[in-house]
Amino acid sequence: MGRPTDTGSHRVVGRSTDTGSHRVVGRSTGTGSHRVVGSATGTGSHRVVGDAYDTGSFRVAGRSTDTGSHRAIGKAAGRRKIAKWPIACVVLAALLVLGWLGWGWADGVLNSRAEAEATNCAEGDAAIRVVVTPSAEKPVAAAANRWNQARTVVHSHCINIRVEAMPSERVLNALTGRSNLDAIGGLPAAWLPEASWWVGELTTAKPELVGSRPESVASARSADYPYLGLAGKGVDDVQQRAAQAFRDYLKQPAQQADFVSAGLKAT
Repeated sequence: MGRPTDTGSHRVVGRSTDTGSHRVVGRSTGTGSHRVVGSATGTGSHRVVGDAYDTGSFRVAGRSTDTGSHRAIGKAAGRRKIAKWPIACVVLAALLVLGWLGWGWADGVLNSRAEAEATNCAEGDAAIRVVVTPSAEKPVAAAANRWNQARTVVHSHCINIRVEAMPSERVLNALTGRSNLDAIGGLPAAWLPEASWWVGELTTAKPELVGSRPESVASARSADYPYLGLAGKGVDDVQQRAAQAFRDYLKQPAQQADFVSAGLKAT
């Protein structure tokens, strides 16, 4: 159809293409009850029109597409987007869980390695001397033998304990300088006299030699068998720690039974 003018209730203007029950018309303006204006294509029972302005009862404006019984005006409506923040929260939570698990695994590995190194005496062997009064030699020596067989570890060292029996007066004289220290084989790591009186004498004369507080490991009539850790030249930190650990070992039930067997009382 050419470019006509319409004076009726239906107007068709400009170039048009007929693809169905209604015609699609070129660019125009209409004032009738049904107007289809501008360049357009029809894809269904209702057709979508190109650039136009309509004031009738049915208006189709702007460039749009028809997808069925409903029309989308302007640019085609896009698909609804999924919110990103829930995904981000899930990812963050997963990372936190994985980080916590990784930290726990690494911590367990380090602890296991430390325990293995300690069990294998990572720092090597060390020896200490414990000088005891003769009446306590047997139970203390039995305890030391069990300790050594177990290769007991103190501060990453396997500690070997050597027990030597000596009269308390002899030991006190050597420690206080009344006699030569070589008389008792040098400074021991620990001393176990039969009574606290000997410890008191040493504390008064040579307080710098007292490495730890004395503790009773057995008892008898007028005797409390105080175990004293010593300090000074020749007794390093590892030996002091080992001496204190052996004191605690002597107070355990198995070793206390040895004191009872020797005619002493348990603590």
